[in-house]
Amino acid sequence: MTEADDKIASQIAAACYRFTAGPDELTEEQLNGALREWCTPDYMAISRAKDIAIVAEIAGKVVGFAGTRGDSLQEMFVHPTHHRKGVGRALFRSAEQTVASCGRPALHVKTTHSALPFYTAMGMRQVHTYAPEAGAFVGKTMFVLVKDIRPQQRVERDAEDRAR
Repeated sequence: MTEADDKIASQIAAACYRFTAGPDELTEEQLNGALREWCTPDYMAISRAKDIAIVAEIAGKVVGFAGTRGDSLQEMFVHPTHHRKGVGRALFRSAEQTVASCGRPALHVKTTHSALPFYTAMGMRQVHTYAPEAGAFVGKTMFVLVKDIRPQQRVERDAEDRAR
């Protein structure tokens, strides 16, 4: 992701928050808070500076993006007109590879209700919930998911070692 992508990334994030506002039962205040906090080119520039950020393109047009930091998928958005076309799956796999290449054994994500089916289909499991005390989603239930991304051979060895 480059500086040139910040504006379109902010527009994609905004489209996604608007798309999921109903299923996530966001109030108008929560939706507007999310749009103000996380859907601006300035926010994207800050995220891009902190995260390993990638974009997904179709025919040279950015249609989605993801950012990882440490062992965490910080954000991932695919424009709603490109849902169910493999874009999210490709971004997720790229994020997994990025986190694994940094030597991390697991990938973590915090998300809202509407994204749970996608992340569970990608092999993540819910480990707990929490309610944010600050920010746009105060009062909402958020979900924390994890996926073991260690190479299978190592996972099997670790299981054998624990069994001994």
